[in-house]
Parts: sequence; structure tokens; C-alpha cells
Amino acid sequence: MIMTKEEILEKSRSESKGGDYFEGEVIRWASQYSMISGWVFCLLITLLDLIRGKPYNPAAFIVCFGMSFVMFLLKSIKLKKKHEIVTAVLYGVLVVLNICVYIIKGFAA
Repeated sequence: MIMTKEEILEKSRSESKGGDYFEGEVIRWASQYSMISGWVFCLLITLLDLIRGKPYNPAAFIVCFGMSFVMFLLKSIKLKKKHEIVTAVLYGVLVVLNICVYIIKGFAA
């Protein structure tokens, strides 16, 4: 059976309604590496500050822990896996603790 151009286009549209699988994989891969690079930059900045004798600044870690918290929170909502929920809670606690340190250091200055 020979398909017309319109039939081929319609079949292609119906197959890709859920989104392009390859595009989803690329986005997942890019997200993973952007999260890893964010953590590397955060650790590098903190290490350089400590080498220069500057005190611990929680601002960078608030951002990194915050990104990880949101990522695991959304994963736990969608996947409903206990380890995702536990990880989200731990990152949430780290965000709150670092915000407290940031506020306390701000008032002490």
C-alpha cells in the first residue's frame, strides 16, 4: 500500500504527540550536566575563598542545594519513590540551614 504525503504527515504527527524521545533525552542529559557543573563551580568558588582566608559564604550553596531540592522534590512527586522524597527533604533542610547561616552572618557583620 502506497501512502500519500498527507497520510505520512498525519502518521508522523500522531506518533510524536507525546514529544520527541530524542529531544527529551537531550534535555535530560543537558540538565544532568548543568547540575553537575553548577556544583563544581560552587565548590571551586568556596575552595578559592577558603584558600584566600575568607570565611565560609553559604550563598553559593543555597543556590546549589536549592536547585537539587527542587529537582528531587519534582522527581519525588512524579515518581513517588521513597529515596527521592528523603533526598528532597535532606536538600530542603540544607537549604534552610544555609539560609539561617547567611542571615545570622548578615546580622553579625
